[in-house]
Parts: sequence; C-alpha cells; structure tokens
Amino acid sequence: MPDLATYQRLVRLDPEKELVNVEELVPGVALDVRYASSNNFMHAPLYSIAAVFLRRAPAQALRDIQADLATRGASG
Repeated sequence: MPDLATYQRLVRLDPEKELVNVEELVPGVALDVRYASSNNFMHAPLYSIAAVFLRRAPAQALRDIQADLATRGASG
C-alpha cells in the first residue's frame, strides 16, 4: 500500500479490505512479530512496532476460534 489515502479510498470502495489490529480484536492472542525485534535472521528490528493487522473477516474468525478453544480448556 503506497499511502494512507490510497488505503482509505480502497476501503471506501470495498469495506472488506479494512485492516484491524489483531491484538485489539482477539483478546489474549499470542503474537510473534520477529521482524520488530532482533530475534530474526537479520539480527536487527526491521519494523518499528510489533503489530499484526488482518482484514476484519479473518480477524473475527480468529477471535471466534480463540473463544471456542478457550471453552475447551486450550490456551495459546
């Protein structure tokens, strides 16, 4: 995505393209964002923040699966 304006225009045209922060939508999700730390093959952070974004539908599916697993005693 070249810039925020392009992203916003695309989301207006197709709301399914919206990206959401997984940590905000899926409570307790375990993330491993290696390129935001030095724990990667470059041995240096490549991203300034450790965040994961998904389109809303897959993020909601992940949230639902996480909730289902929690009822079964599974944890991340």
